[in-house]
Amino acid sequence: MQYHKVWRKQCQATRTVRRRFGLKNALDYLVSEKLLNFAEAAEQHPEFAAGLPRFQAAVWEVL
Repeated sequence: MQYHKVWRKQCQATRTVRRRFGLKNALDYLVSEKLLNFAEAAEQHPEFAAGLPRFQAAVWEVL
């Protein structure tokens, strides 16, 4: 699985969510849903844990 491609697409989608529905909805989508799910997966899968800091950094860039 190329997990990094998944979160990159989620970050791209967040820009559309923000533009259409506002910052709160974008935060809910990316942070409350996608980032938390990724962090939970990181507890069980080392490849997710290794990518978590990059995903977190991307979240700051998007928002």
